[in-house]
Amino acid sequence: MNKTPGFATLSLVHQCHERARWRYTTAPGHPLDVRGMELAVQNLPGIRHVRINPRASSLIVQFDASHTGVTRLTTGILSLAPTYRAGHTASNDQNAPSQRGLILNALTLLGVQFLPLPLRFPVSLLAALPVLQHGGRELFSKGLTSHVLEGMAVSISLASKDYLAANTTAFMLELGNT
Repeated sequence: MNKTPGFATLSLVHQCHERARWRYTTAPGHPLDVRGMELAVQNLPGIRHVRINPRASSLIVQFDASHTGVTRLTTGILSLAPTYRAGHTASNDQNAPSQRGLILNALTLLGVQFLPLPLRFPVSLLAALPVLQHGGRELFSKGLTSHVLEGMAVSISLASKDYLAANTTAFMLELGNT
């Protein structure tokens, strides 16, 4: 097991009651072990969910505000140096599902017009299912959020048989998550 450097800097970009997003930098010549860092941050007190987007150099943390705050999180995260196994490239593992989802949505967007009419709805629904599920979960857990509105937009497009709009929206949302 080896220690890898964590974040060199964290700059708070946005925060709301129990969620914060930072832009980060790493030390030159020291790529971030994404999965290792996510696990290390997840182990801090009061953390509910962690997501790192290495392409955008973005760290998003959902936390319990009764246990921790943004200032304490920033200090704690900057002190982390995750442990990883030599030869293990966690960032590749982290990006694989997003790339599969992106490819699926791109193929659906490009190919749905060539499908027979009865298959267009089920194929589009299958491709948009992650957006719809995420929006539905957030509606009941957090109320009306941007994810709920995105799910509603895709639902309305599917209901009106505008598969191009539904698939384009799902593709663009997936593209933003990679």
